[in-house]
Amino acid sequence: MDPRDDLVASILRATSGSPCRAAEERLPDLVDGALDPVDAELVRGHLAGCVPCTALERALLEVADALPDMAEVDPGRAFTESVLARTSRAPRRRFAEAFRALLLRPRFALEGAYLGSLVLVGVMALPGARALPIKASQVVVKTAGMVDARALTAFAGTEKAATKVAARAAELRQGAQREIDETLLKIGWKQAKEAKKETP
Repeated sequence: MDPRDDLVASILRATSGSPCRAAEERLPDLVDGALDPVDAELVRGHLAGCVPCTALERALLEVADALPDMAEVDPGRAFTESVLARTSRAPRRRFAEAFRALLLRPRFALEGAYLGSLVLVGVMALPGARALPIKASQVVVKTAGMVDARALTAFAGTEKAATKVAARAAELRQGAQREIDETLLKIGWKQAKEAKKETP
């Protein structure tokens, strides 16, 4: 082997990175036919001399062939009915949940105060209702304060729950990506070993 070839290979590794890693990043687009022609030609040139990357390409081609069949699987009518039966709720419960969601909105305190002031103005406009203003204004202020405190508590609880959900989603996404990577590596290595056995 010529020492100049080693020098060129070491310079390419130091400046461009691993050719396998670059090919692995572009292989899914190559399999999908979405890779531009120049990159596609470079990846095909790499695949001509790299057994592990060729095995990975074969694995991706098999997965690409199998995925459309999986998308067409019909779970059946019984599955749909069981999901609907488990997820639908009684109308009374839905109304209570909708009212609770309305009550826990942050704007509910403002809306309640506005409605209370409208009621107060309406009561003040009635003839002979001059004795009510002080008592009515105290009730409106007290009610608005209670509703505002509930809204703040609900908002803080919602914010904590959203943070927990986001963190859990990130964990699940990372775990799924690790499992996919491990599976693809296993498939790729298995096919690479088989390819080595087949070559004389």
